[in-house]
Amino acid sequence: MLTVLSIIFPVFAVMGLAYVVVLKGLFDQAEIRTLGKYVLNIAFPAMLFNTVATRDLSDVFNLPYLAAYALIGLITGAIALVVLSAQGEGRARQAVGWIGVNSPNSAFIGFPLLSFISPEIAGTVLAMNFLVENFLLVPIGLVLLESAKGSQTSPLRLLGRTVLAVMKRPMVIALWLGLFAVLAGLHPPQALQRLLDFVGASASAVALFCVGGALVGLPLRGNRGLAGQITVGKLIVHPLVAIAVLSIPVLALAPALQVAMILSAALPMLSLYTVLVQGTGEEGVASLAMLWANIGSVVTVTALLWWLQTAA
Repeated sequence: MLTVLSIIFPVFAVMGLAYVVVLKGLFDQAEIRTLGKYVLNIAFPAMLFNTVATRDLSDVFNLPYLAAYALIGLITGAIALVVLSAQGEGRARQAVGWIGVNSPNSAFIGFPLLSFISPEIAGTVLAMNFLVENFLLVPIGLVLLESAKGSQTSPLRLLGRTVLAVMKRPMVIALWLGLFAVLAGLHPPQALQRLLDFVGASASAVALFCVGGALVGLPLRGNRGLAGQITVGKLIVHPLVAIAVLSIPVLALAPALQVAMILSAALPMLSLYTVLVQGTGEEGVASLAMLWANIGSVVTVTALLWWLQTAA
């Protein structure tokens, strides 16, 4: 258990420190957003390019992993839609539930956590999670949100617009450049690799700091029952679905990848959750769910990591 705590403590301690310093006014939200831009537009792209360009293609695009991760997200999201629909919730709330339960914070929390547990695969897991989340799970959620708003645009066109917007993000561009380097047989010179390693290494601590700081000042008025359901769906249902799916023989993965996938599913929702649901009237629900999930994950992720290490 002490080993588990030694892994978990730095992750949540940095988030807690950021929350306190922002709460006390040493940093403000504008500065936190600036740090977030650095992580998303510089540090993570540097790390992802270096990860992809210096590994075999099969390591970065592990098809069984991608298939299993996608299936886990789709099943979890479908459960949320069925449950919320059965309760008579409207389409907007169903869409908010979809994004909340199956889109974890793989970049800002997952990557730092895996960097402590399995640093050799942390970058590749982030790359694969990022692909599934940003090209499948989140776009479906955004289409559901737009449909709930009464948009006259066809779902396929909405999906196309979303995917096109994702393609322009620096992290995605870095992935494609890394893939091109692998396919072309180009190996980054050692000096460039060291530069990218140096910049990429800054991502973990700064990312966690951004998550903690962003929790300050969230609007916390909303349907507490729905927020609680989304929190339970994210922290409990999502990892349970992951465990169930990974028990299917055809989707069996290497032990380290199984642990990484289950832990990824157990993370709180992505940092942009409250931004994505703007305009639905459910921003308070999303904020409550994100705050509760980040706090609750201290217990659930610790317990899950302890169970995974005990069962190994």
